[in-house]
Amino acid sequence: MIEALHRAVRLWSANRTAELQAHLAETYGANEAFWQVAQAISEVLPDGDKEKQALQGLLYGRRSYNQQQMGLI
Repeated sequence: MIEALHRAVRLWSANRTAELQAHLAETYGANEAFWQVAQAISEVLPDGDKEKQALQGLLYGRRSYNQQQMGLI
């Protein structure tokens, strides 16, 4: 799960949205625990940390990735 999360963050950081959506669909994107782990890691990282910022960005777009996977957008 951590490897999938790390790849998702890298894809988000590179603005590779289509690949990110495919990756989430193939891995843990529909798994609530995946997003809870991302949130937990984000909360323990110090403010200003680049990894924290990337995780928060990924988390912020979570709903749009799921809606796009389901064809709602």
